[in-house]
Amino acid sequence: MTTLIQILKTKTEARGLKDSSINTYTKNFQKFLNEINFKLNTIEDINSKLDKIVQFLGTMTTSRRKNIINPLLILLSESKKVPIQKYVNTYDVLNDMLKNEIKAYEKQIDNHEYTERQLTKFNQPDTISEFDNLLKITDKAVSDFFDRYQSVDDIIKKNVNFQPLVIVALYSYLPPRRSEYADAEIIGLDTFKRLTGAVLDNSVFLVHRNNEPLFFSYGGNVVKSPTKTNVQVNIDDAKLKKLLTYVLKSNNGKYLFTDNQNKKINSNYFGKLVARSFKKYHKTPISINDLRKIYISRNYDKEVKYVDIEADAQAMNHSVNTAMKVYSKKPIQKQEPKAPKKKPTSFKINKLDGSIQYQKVGEPIQAPKKKPTSFKINKLDGSIQYQKVGEQKAPKKKPTSFKINKLDGGIEYQKVGEPIQAPKKMTAQEKKKSINDYKNAVIQCDTCKTPIVRKNMARHRRTKTHLDKLKDTMKQKTKKVVFKKPAKKRNIKMTIDEV
Repeated sequence: MTTLIQILKTKTEARGLKDSSINTYTKNFQKFLNEINFKLNTIEDINSKLDKIVQFLGTMTTSRRKNIINPLLILLSESKKVPIQKYVNTYDVLNDMLKNEIKAYEKQIDNHEYTERQLTKFNQPDTISEFDNLLKITDKAVSDFFDRYQSVDDIIKKNVNFQPLVIVALYSYLPPRRSEYADAEIIGLDTFKRLTGAVLDNSVFLVHRNNEPLFFSYGGNVVKSPTKTNVQVNIDDAKLKKLLTYVLKSNNGKYLFTDNQNKKINSNYFGKLVARSFKKYHKTPISINDLRKIYISRNYDKEVKYVDIEADAQAMNHSVNTAMKVYSKKPIQKQEPKAPKKKPTSFKINKLDGSIQYQKVGEPIQAPKKKPTSFKINKLDGSIQYQKVGEQKAPKKKPTSFKINKLDGGIEYQKVGEPIQAPKKMTAQEKKKSINDYKNAVIQCDTCKTPIVRKNMARHRRTKTHLDKLKDTMKQKTKKVVFKKPAKKRNIKMTIDEV
């Protein structure tokens, strides 16, 4: 089954987009597919689940929203700006969203304002610009580093990883490039002079002479906006030069920046590395795009010669128009602390009857209602008695007697306080008389109903009179069961001829 990523790649290739643009579209869309909590497997799914897509897009930032809407529109179209007829309505909804995002972006650019996200990231200095504040923090971090490691030998012995500080210094002391430093190679001046035009056009070099950094060379074909000539930017800042000298003396590899396994890194990873490095030293992750805006905005509302603006634009690989319109922002005004709220003049009191009373601040609180003079008592018989407050309850009368359940099932009432009578003990003669009375008592036979002395009952049950009556009783209780004889089987014998 062809996935949406494969369809997107095919359609972007058909439009003749660059490989870098195709990779950007596919990576952004793959990230979107990983984040959503519903499945999009086909173009029909985009159409049927438009409500969920729009709802999810609403949680994103403006830039990310645009990065997702663009590939969605490509998937829903036959060619550039020509939607598939079946999905015209869905295409129009997403296209209108994109237009609104572009209008909002253009308005923000026209007003030369930072986005809300950027405002929460940047420090808000009193008198200095955002760039000067950034440079101040970087200066302190670099100075502290040199105080701790006064020679490159200290770094080599302790195996110190100071790559994040080098990145922060590069983007603070030089006009901030995009992510070309990911491909930067270290090369000597003599070797650099012998390189052909094609190699220079397609490479980024840190050029040095005897481990002394001289300049960066940015090839015209490796940048976002290709140029006819290659650009060289001199390394003049003393702190940056010293820091790069430490790098050259401690780095035996080919590339200026590598990953944890000393392998070359890509531009996408390098962009994340820049944000992490600034978070380490500036306490907030600042992206390359934000750094470019901070750098250009340092001259906002200042009298700057066009030649200097043009030099910055060339060093940063963008046009003068882009610098003035897109990157140049108004300085951030320090937010004044909010005035404390006025103290309330009154407050609410919830009364016991459910109503509300407003009491003025400072006014003596009104005395509560008088205490009730009586209260209700629910009696055991279900009736109600009203007892006055402070009045003592009349104690219940103590019972004068209590019940005793006797062993023979009878009941005896014993007066309270009267000593409980102990049962009388029988004498031997009384016991013998009680036993004889029990044996000589006349009782009735259960079967024949004949009165018999209890001690003669066993002999009576063996007499003929008792047994006859017992048989008669059993005959009356037992039903006579009649068994029918089974029918005789017929023995039929037939010959073949008779059949």
